[in-house]
Amino acid sequence: MARLGVSKKKGPRGSELGQLKEQLSRISDLLESRERELAAATERETATGEILRVIASSPSDLKPVLDLVAENAARLCDASDALILRVEDDILRLVASYGQLPTSQTRPINRQLVSGRAVIDRQTIHVHDITAAGDEFPVTKTRGIPRGIRTFLATPLLSKGVPIGAIAIRRTEFRPFTDKQISLLKTFADQAVIAIENVRLFQELKELLEQQTATSEILGVIASSPTDIQPVLDAVAATAARLCDARDVLIDRVEGDVLEHVAVFGPMPMAETRRPLTRGTPAGRAVIERQTIRIHDVLPLLETEYPEAKARQQVTGTRTVVVTPLLREGVAIGTIQIRRPEVRPFSEKQIALLKTFADQAVIAIENVRLFKEIQERNAELREALEHQKPRQRCSVSSAARLRTCSRSWMLSSRARQRFVESMTWCCDSMSATPWSCGVISVLYPYQLPAKRSVLTNQHRVGCASMAPFIFLTFASRIVFHLLRHRYALSWLFLFVCTRKSLEHWSHVAWRCAHLLRHKSSSSKPSPTKP
Repeated sequence: MARLGVSKKKGPRGSELGQLKEQLSRISDLLESRERELAAATERETATGEILRVIASSPSDLKPVLDLVAENAARLCDASDALILRVEDDILRLVASYGQLPTSQTRPINRQLVSGRAVIDRQTIHVHDITAAGDEFPVTKTRGIPRGIRTFLATPLLSKGVPIGAIAIRRTEFRPFTDKQISLLKTFADQAVIAIENVRLFQELKELLEQQTATSEILGVIASSPTDIQPVLDAVAATAARLCDARDVLIDRVEGDVLEHVAVFGPMPMAETRRPLTRGTPAGRAVIERQTIRIHDVLPLLETEYPEAKARQQVTGTRTVVVTPLLREGVAIGTIQIRRPEVRPFSEKQIALLKTFADQAVIAIENVRLFKEIQERNAELREALEHQKPRQRCSVSSAARLRTCSRSWMLSSRARQRFVESMTWCCDSMSATPWSCGVISVLYPYQLPAKRSVLTNQHRVGCASMAPFIFLTFASRIVFHLLRHRYALSWLFLFVCTRKSLEHWSHVAWRCAHLLRHKSSSSKPSPTKP
């Protein structure tokens, strides 16, 4: 029987059992925590895998990727909703969302909004309770409290350090986000940037391929129609309208002091085909200033800047216009303009592309002009050659005979006789005057053929052009006889040649020829003493 007031002591076995229970409880809690972390990590990995698969499956469509990013961000960060915003000029535009909370489609980029400050500061902004941060974010407080928003978290979308948007998650109760949730939201922001950049690069590559294809098509048209400019200009207009996303395209040429339409593509109505070249129209100002004219909305400028285009604008309904001059060596020879009936300015890429099309149009115009000039010059050259053919044929024949003359000193008697006959044929064109007979007799003292053919006037003109060459050959032969025979008559002949007319010289040559022939037949001259 135990005494009253005496407690029963625990044995060593009971203490060990209590410690084991405590350790089991701690291990169970740790295991549960690890299981939750593992489940969250698995969920994050699954979400990341899903996003990457959507990115791969839709390289040209950004909407499915951003919708999935917003859904995973709201679900994994335990938020009421999620928003993805893109920077457009000076505003943030909603491009994807998940949740039922109301929100606006656009908002300004300023420091009075949580998302605007995240873009400006390029860092994550976490507002635990917007009711307590009214002075710091007055616009967010004014818009968020009526919508039931309490906790706000926004992080920027940074591409190479440049903010291109923001991703935000919100809660309707006061419950700040944990560090892990903030880190997870940054991961989703990076995935959204990857998706945006992937689609942008894909679109740029597609646009570049379209531009290269269009350029090759235009060059093909230029090569296929070197004498006709109209197919080339039509192709340039159609391609510019398609790649610049314009309603229509006009190509004008400068004709004196007016601009005339030479190519048109698009359904917009035409006011007139010719208009004066003045600064009162966008096209005229582009030609005069030799630079691109960009007009976001032409309607407010009709009274002040472009009064002469007012009547045409009422017919065509044009609002947005870009005009680029066609410059050849710094001189404007025309314009190319793209138009839209709504106020929607063209981008910098589209304007740069329009300048490329302007250069191609100038190349085509110059190619046709040069080709026509070459054709005209070739026609003139062919005509000149047709006139030169008779003279050329006679000159070739004369040159051949003179080459024979230069080699005739070592020819045989028969060859010399053929040469004399050939020269006689040539001299027949000059009516066989004593000049011709004397020349041939002095050159080679052989009997001339009795019968000489009658030649045409063309041959006579050609052979008459040989007279200077025959004279030089004749003079060299006279010098040869002078050195051989030392006749004073030869000296007298040279003196007379320098003083008398050509007809008198020919008569003397004929006399010398007979004298030398008679001397050669009577006796062989004795060798000259040194």
